Amino acid sequence: MLDNILQLIGSDLGQVKDFIDRELPADMGLVTRMAGFEFSQADMIIRPALVILSSRAYGGDSGKTIALASVFQLAYMAFRAHDSIAERNSGQRRGPGLLDEVCFPVLIGDYLYSKAYSVLIKAGITGMLLNLAEIIGMINEGGIIKRRMGPAPRVFYEIVRKDSAEIFAGCCFLGARLAGAPEDEQQILRNFGRNLGMAYGLREYGVSFEQRTVYLEEAMNYLSMLPERPERDVLGQLVSLCSDNEVVLRRQVG
Repeated sequence: MLDNILQLIGSDLGQVKDFIDRELPADMGLVTRMAGFEFSQADMIIRPALVILSSRAYGGDSGKTIALASVFQLAYMAFRAHDSIAERNSGQRRGPGLLDEVCFPVLIGDYLYSKAYSVLIKAGITGMLLNLAEIIGMINEGGIIKRRMGPAPRVFYEIVRKDSAEIFAGCCFLGARLAGAPEDEQQILRNFGRNLGMAYGLREYGVSFEQRTVYLEEAMNYLSMLPERPERDVLGQLVSLCSDNEVVLRRQVG
């Protein structure tokens, strides 16, 4: 289903995959596979897709858009490496983890974060370094809260906001900014991404559709404020995908 929704940018997503494959040494791919560092289809393309759609809607430079989309995917992969430690220690596994040793996933995560920064610099979009650092900081704040508090009701939504919603918001906002979108529309896309990210993250945690509805509705409200474009239609279909109770956004392993 996701492939059908994203047909409009299928070629771009293929370029992101090729870009990341070129950036990561062959032995890094082997090590991560041996460690059980796996992703579902949605894991691999949802964040790059948000960058690409937000940039393409405003005629963004293709090469820089692919680089930025790859940066967000590398940052997400780094987060998953670090987050796997919390999952194994807490028993609250949301998805695939790495080896039991702490050092290994830390090293992989740090490597991927540094690679994300280097890609951003080589692509000549250093003006977004601060934004990326702030997003990564919030992601890691979410991981700290989860390790210290666990998914307790009073902090649960704060964890999802930090480790899911903010990276979605950044994908949409910075994709539009890269393309020179009007500032008000950049902010609309940021708010759209934040609400979509909340719905997506809550779905990953198994939260009921009823509890996700407010975020799905808000995402569609913000989307309706944007000019009609093919990319906007695809973003709307992604919202519908996140509202489908039968969709499995992350493949459970083990």
